[in-house]
Amino acid sequence: MARYILRRLLVSLVIVLGLSIVVFLLLHFMAGPPGRTVLGPLASIEAVEDFNEKAGFNRPLVIQYLSYMSDLVRGISDGRTRSTRVSIPFLPSTRDEVSYSR
Repeated sequence: MARYILRRLLVSLVIVLGLSIVVFLLLHFMAGPPGRTVLGPLASIEAVEDFNEKAGFNRPLVIQYLSYMSDLVRGISDGRTRSTRVSIPFLPSTRDEVSYSR
C-alpha cells in the first residue's frame, strides 16, 4: 500500500511540474514581448529594454522559469503582477460574485 501511495505521489508531482512548464510557456509566449505589451506600442525602445531588464525578462528562459517556480512555491505572488508589481484586487470581487450566484 505504501508503494502505491508513493508511486501516485511521484506521478502527481511529475504532472504538476509538467503543467507548470506548459502554463509558464503559454504565459510567456502568448502575450508577445513583455515590455512592449505592458508599456504599449508607442514606448521607446530604451524604455522597453529598461523595463525588461528590471522585470528580469531578458534573462534566459530557464532562469525565468526557476524564478517563477520559486515564487510560486514560496507564495510570493501576494496578488501582485510579476511584471509591474501592481496589486490586483482579485479575491473580494470574486467572493462577491460567488455570493450573488447562490
